[in-house]
Amino acid sequence: MQVLLTVVAISSPLLACATSFALLGWFGIAYNSFMCLTPSLSGVDDAFLLLHHWRKNADIADPAERMRRVICEIGPSMTITSLTNALAFGVGAFSPTKIMSLFCLCTALAMWLDYVFELSVFAPCLLLTSRWEKENKKVEYGSEVHTVWWRYSKLIVSKWGRLSAVIVVVLLYVGTFFGIQKMETTFDASKTFPPTSPLKCSIDLVNVIYAQVLAFF
Repeated sequence: MQVLLTVVAISSPLLACATSFALLGWFGIAYNSFMCLTPSLSGVDDAFLLLHHWRKNADIADPAERMRRVICEIGPSMTITSLTNALAFGVGAFSPTKIMSLFCLCTALAMWLDYVFELSVFAPCLLLTSRWEKENKKVEYGSEVHTVWWRYSKLIVSKWGRLSAVIVVVLLYVGTFFGIQKMETTFDASKTFPPTSPLKCSIDLVNVIYAQVLAFF
């Protein structure tokens, strides 16, 4: 059952991305390399929320009533976060840069479709798996199960874990500081245009003339 829920939770955002790519292709919008980032932005946080509240209400015997309670508890937060994320990327769709505009449009569509698939695909799977659960069994979140994740959690909240986290953060900031100090500020205008752009040819010509002028002086 756990394997099935995990697969469905991961499949929902992937299905949303695939549907988004298909819809854009259907309307004749070309695929670009920036869209490869879309699957990593369509997360599974909504699936985790659904699963957490589903187990939290395990004392409700009726699956329909249990799902109604879950949707009432987290439905508004899922809707608001999905809507704001989609609108944030939707604003980027009006960018004058075509590649960035298409990327934002694709991601906004994928985030909204992920919200739809979480409610229409993952939520029904929770109902289907309820038949394998023991009736009226309350999930005990406070039970100390000695697993790898439990030991890891105890280490994180311990004094040594917090001290280690502080040391790692300090090392990251120190490394970042010295790395920035060694960076050289250079700008090559020719790299901002496609290789076949006429502007790139003109920039190459200007560079040749500029080099000749410097050699003269």
